[in-house]
Amino acid sequence: MKPNSLSPLPFLLSFLLLGVINVNAQETASLPCFQLTEPVEHHFGEVKQSATVEHTFTFRNDCTEAVEIGSVRSSCGCTSVILSDKVIPPGGEARILAKFTPPRGSRGKVSKTVSLYLKDEQKPHTVLRITADVHCDIDIQPSYITFTGATVGKRSFVQSKITNISDRDLLVETTGVSLTSYPNDRKAAGGTNLPLEGGTITPEFLRLAPNESATLSIGVTPQYVGQFNGSVGLKIGNEENVIFLFGEVAATPDQE
Repeated sequence: MKPNSLSPLPFLLSFLLLGVINVNAQETASLPCFQLTEPVEHHFGEVKQSATVEHTFTFRNDCTEAVEIGSVRSSCGCTSVILSDKVIPPGGEARILAKFTPPRGSRGKVSKTVSLYLKDEQKPHTVLRITADVHCDIDIQPSYITFTGATVGKRSFVQSKITNISDRDLLVETTGVSLTSYPNDRKAAGGTNLPLEGGTITPEFLRLAPNESATLSIGVTPQYVGQFNGSVGLKIGNEENVIFLFGEVAATPDQE
């Protein structure tokens, strides 16, 4: 009897061997042997707006070969990262130093991420998270204001209530209004993004005792039909804060 040259046994063995190779390849690609030695989230606790805090995350390479890191990326310019080494030998460690400075105008709980990518990988190997409770001596209500009913050439006003939530007297200084117009008819306006001049804040200084409140009045005169946005700067000692502004501008009836 002739041996069967089409015996399924060799094919079956090849299939099983290929499956083992694929499983090993998947395990190597995910590199579970390159691991963080601590929780993925670090909480800084209460942080002042003017402060910079930092934390170091440590990874250990328990693989049998060296691991190469492609990049480390933060989700915000308020967080800088420094990587100790890009190539980590077996048994070695890589450290990521994350430095966080609260973004201007942030208050309360803030959360940012830092992603570690291995070389030639499109998805992050590990996503780290840093959180902080950003402390501020004042409360601003509202801190995001929309101008309603704004029309070209007419003065519009909004108000914001400032409260001293610290245990000491405070001097709150306004540092100006910064606004940009986005006209619907960009060609007629002579450009795409144009500064909106003439924003005012009243009063320019506030002296507040603990738990005392006062109202800021913010005025603008829109020049173009379209949108505008920007902010009012506030300085409280060494801290800075901000009130964000947004407006939809319509034409007056005689302009339509």
